[in-house]
Amino acid sequence: MPELITVYVCDSAWYFDHVEQLDSSGPLPHYSTLTSVPPTSGSEVAGYQDGQWMVLPEHPVKQEVTPDLSPAIPQEVTRFQARGALYQAGLLDKVEEFISAEGTDMMLKLAWQDAQTFKRYSPFITGVGQLLGLTDEQLDALFTAASTIE
Repeated sequence: MPELITVYVCDSAWYFDHVEQLDSSGPLPHYSTLTSVPPTSGSEVAGYQDGQWMVLPEHPVKQEVTPDLSPAIPQEVTRFQARGALYQAGLLDKVEEFISAEGTDMMLKLAWQDAQTFKRYSPFITGVGQLLGLTDEQLDALFTAASTIE
C-alpha cells in the first residue's frame, strides 16, 4: 500500500488553493509544498513565499502569471546519484559522519549502506534533511541535481 503525503497546492501566484493526499512516490504538482498552511479566517488568504507561509488580510488582485513549465521534482534517485549530489554540495562527509556515529539508529545505517534507491519523501531522507538543516526546497534541489548525474 503506497504511503500518502499531504500536499498543499497553490494557485500560480502561490496563494493557497486546496489540499491533496498523494502517493509519496509520485511527482508533486507545480505550485505545491509539504509545509502545512497556517489558519486563516474571513477574507484572509495564505501565501507561500521563500519557503514559508504568510497570512494576508485579503487576496491581492490576481495578476496574470506565466505558468511554471519546469520539470517536476524527481521522486527517486539511485544510490550513486544521491551520494554524488551530496558530494557536489559538500554534504557527503556530514552524512557519513552522522551515519557512522555511535547511537545512530540501525535502520538508518542499513538504509544508507544498502538502499539501491532513495525516495524523496522517505523517512530516511526527511531525517537526513533535518539533520543537515535543509529546507524542502533545498532537498528538492539536491534531488534535481542528483537526477542529472549519470
